Amino acid sequence: MNHPLRIDQLSREEKREIQQDLIRIGSMDPLLPSGDPADDGIWGPVTDAAYSAYWASRPQVEISVPIVSPAPAEPWWVSGTHWS
Repeated sequence: MNHPLRIDQLSREEKREIQQDLIRIGSMDPLLPSGDPADDGIWGPVTDAAYSAYWASRPQVEISVPIVSPAPAEPWWVSGTHWS
């Protein structure tokens, strides 16, 4: 699979493949706390924590799980904050 560099550019199927990789190597439980399957293609807090823990525990780069970066923050003018 050819991965973009940012999480927000990954398709739901690409996210699901990463989740399945994390489950396969034991970095993520196969079920969410709700009991739903963890490989749902949604990059939520469980996936993010498992992904971060995976890379924090490995000093060398492995190709089994791709390296992705977070989506960029929204610019200040997109937020609902109004200056007056």
